[in-house]
Amino acid sequence: NVKGSGSYFAALVVGNCESQRVSFKIGIGSSAMKIPKSFSPNNDGIHDTWLIEGMELYTKPDIRIFNRFGSLLYHNTNSSVPFDGRNNGVDLPAGTYWYIIKLTEDCKALTGSVTILR
Repeated sequence: NVKGSGSYFAALVVGNCESQRVSFKIGIGSSAMKIPKSFSPNNDGIHDTWLIEGMELYTKPDIRIFNRFGSLLYHNTNSSVPFDGRNNGVDLPAGTYWYIIKLTEDCKALTGSVTILR
């Protein structure tokens, strides 16, 4: 029984035979995610996009990014397309932006800030 995020072991049992046990990790909800506090979209190949680890576990997350005035700058429901620091193809200026991530209808939204470094 999985009761939360953590490391677990599994084996296949058929009759009196048992396979080798395999270790695996399970992350549940936001504990499975690593949301970066900043990224630097400067095309150097390092942290050029706001890539959220664990987002691929959700089929249709709703990701929204706003500026300090509350204007929506980015909206995506595809977990495989990270935010690249642009709005309508134009680089956003360095600064702090606010996000709301809704993983599923049943989960409470995740909120916070992300800083673009240029």
